[in-house]
Amino acid sequence: MLALFPGVPAQSVQELIALARARPRALNYASAGAATLAHLSGALFEKMAKIELTHVPYRGTAQSTLDLLEGRVEMQFGTIPPSLHAYPRAASCARWR
Repeated sequence: MLALFPGVPAQSVQELIALARARPRALNYASAGAATLAHLSGALFEKMAKIELTHVPYRGTAQSTLDLLEGRVEMQFGTIPPSLHAYPRAASCARWR
């Protein structure tokens, strides 16, 4: 699952890819840690979209979700259950793809 901070000026995945291509390495994404499924999802997204993002590894989903909601990271790759259950209001605060 890809979650975006509402301040990211992209309304679709296509717009996000265009934004990332225009600003290589300027956008960052959080994951639950290095070599996790979320990290590998982000790396696969980069490769398939031919873009460059900055990976910000966390020790779990709770802190990364908080930082996404606060705007400290622009996007987060994660699995649905931890992302939604860590902060129940997250669905109303961030755009979920």
